Amino acid sequence: MGSEWLTAREACERLHVRPQTLYAYVSRGVLDRRREGRQSRFAAADIDALAVRTSRGRRSGRTEILIDTAITDLDPAGRLTYRGVGVDEIVGQWPFERTAAWLWSGEDDPTGGPWAAPSEVASVAHAVQDAIPRSATAAQRVRATVASAGTLLVQEGRDAEAVAACARQLVATIVDGLPSVGKGRRDPEGSIASRLWPALSAQPATPARVAALDAALVLLADHELAASTLAARVAASTWAALPQVVLAGLGALSGPLHGANADAVSQLLAGAERLGARVVLRQHRFVPGFGHAVYRTVDPRFVALMPFVEGMASAALVDAIDGMRRVSAAAGVPPANVDLAFGALARAGRWKPGAAEAVFAVARIAGWAAHAIEEYQHRLRLRPRAVYVGNRWTSPASVGRNPQASK
Repeated sequence: MGSEWLTAREACERLHVRPQTLYAYVSRGVLDRRREGRQSRFAAADIDALAVRTSRGRRSGRTEILIDTAITDLDPAGRLTYRGVGVDEIVGQWPFERTAAWLWSGEDDPTGGPWAAPSEVASVAHAVQDAIPRSATAAQRVRATVASAGTLLVQEGRDAEAVAACARQLVATIVDGLPSVGKGRRDPEGSIASRLWPALSAQPATPARVAALDAALVLLADHELAASTLAARVAASTWAALPQVVLAGLGALSGPLHGANADAVSQLLAGAERLGARVVLRQHRFVPGFGHAVYRTVDPRFVALMPFVEGMASAALVDAIDGMRRVSAAAGVPPANVDLAFGALARAGRWKPGAAEAVFAVARIAGWAAHAIEEYQHRLRLRPRAVYVGNRWTSPASVGRNPQASK
């Protein structure tokens, strides 16, 4: 058979695993095997590829999950595309609505259809917001809206058109239901960005501010299999309706290491403006706004969003951003990610606490809907298997006599 096929023992040696783990990979469909009598053989190329993936996971502390998708492509060298179109080419050119339509169908639709909530659903959304304490953050209000009014939306099917229609209604329900922070009026026929800004800040929704917010919505619309997207996609694999898919995504997004990260960056920048970047960064072991699990260089979304931020930021804020980048680079911290620019946008726009996470949620609903459309083509395929590494079966009577069994 030659050297391209390995015995089970040879495969275990290359993978540095026990035979039980090797056959767990087989049962999960991660590895194929060929039987020769009582012996199992494994393709050397498959074993070597798995060894690279598992080694990468051990070094990073991450578990690698691979899912075929035609939506978003991340190039570790620093490029991001939506269905083959570079985001750096559409930001500032395509509004959020057009970008969302492109993600959903791969067809260029300038508006994507009507973005309005059914009147009865909108009434529930407003009632829920009125019942929430005034101290609630915008992010908390988004989650409350989806959990109540959002679940009343009717999704007519699992095809792209039906999901897109539900997504537009859900986004409109969230955005129009959020109370205004200032006194600015909202045009129900306006863009999503123009309708959302008054819920974030008391500053007027000038064209420059709305353009910056719209750019953020476009750049945050999707990012392949981020944690929240994976959670949303798992929900979609059960054929849950889009509002429930979004609820799954919102739960993962709410973590301080994901959607809430930009709010932490905004606070960090406020401190850097007062005390200087070096003083502030010395107080943090892990600096939010820097490093990424995929990109080896600077996050392309940071590069694309910063010109919009600089157009509305104070000189002190720009100096704080530059100072954080210089000090971090000197300390060997990885390059900036989108949260640095997004947090700076929140700081420049004087957004209320939790507003950045709310914007992130509204933007990412576009991506979650696209992934739901893609996942609806399958039947409950996202059922990963675990590699059990705990104690083997023992009888209840022996637990008390075996200290190891009860650990």
